[in-house]
Amino acid sequence: MIKGAKELIAKLRKMDAEVQKETRRIIFDAGSSIEGEALMKVPVDLGQLKQSIKSDILNNGFTVVVSANAPHAPFLEFGTRSRVSVPAGFESMAAPFKRGGEGAGIPPQPYLIPAFIKERKNVVKDLTDLLNRVTK
Repeated sequence: MIKGAKELIAKLRKMDAEVQKETRRIIFDAGSSIEGEALMKVPVDLGQLKQSIKSDILNNGFTVVVSANAPHAPFLEFGTRSRVSVPAGFESMAAPFKRGGEGAGIPPQPYLIPAFIKERKNVVKDLTDLLNRVTK
């Protein structure tokens, strides 16, 4: 989750319906972009992983969760054993996949986190622009 998002959501809920509608659109668009980017980047063998990538709209449209639910999804995202590669800020998410110590493992083939990182800046900018417009 983006730092400060809960506080932002609380403030936005107090604003008029049009601002809430625009906020939901920004969040929906961000989720769609993340999902689309992940679908383009995901490694495909039999297609199970690609088919498991989906978006869920929660919190009355103020939250979107993009996930990959195939059993092997995190192993391809982060790699395994000594080959685990963890982007800054995602250490706790990747820790379970470094089990087994040193030795052979599969290299990471990140697809979901890069999509999130790419879109995160856009959604922060879009929400900041919206807040600046409505608070002037």
